[in-house]
Amino acid sequence: MKDLRFARTDDFGFATRHALAETPPVVAAIREGAMRFTSLGEKVESADEAWEDYWPAFVAMTSAHGAPLAVGVTEASDTPAGLQAGRELCARNWDRSSESSPATSCF
Repeated sequence: MKDLRFARTDDFGFATRHALAETPPVVAAIREGAMRFTSLGEKVESADEAWEDYWPAFVAMTSAHGAPLAVGVTEASDTPAGLQAGRELCARNWDRSSESSPATSCF
């Protein structure tokens, strides 16, 4: 893993609004884990980009294709328009991420 660069973010610019009481220590542990790459000589940068909130897309797609209650989705929005909006949001985030990191997915 020589000469790798990593970017990390606490919330992608939107996740804080979905935070629970348990969220801050989880975010801190992930941040600490990501920063450990510096001990291997790698460069870790904090990203401050604001991405689109994927929750509406997640709700639409799990309502239509999955088990929404199993992942905590209690509101349904599996209309064709909701599904289309969700797929378009994923496509925008995918296009944006692939410009900088092909390993990032829409969820």
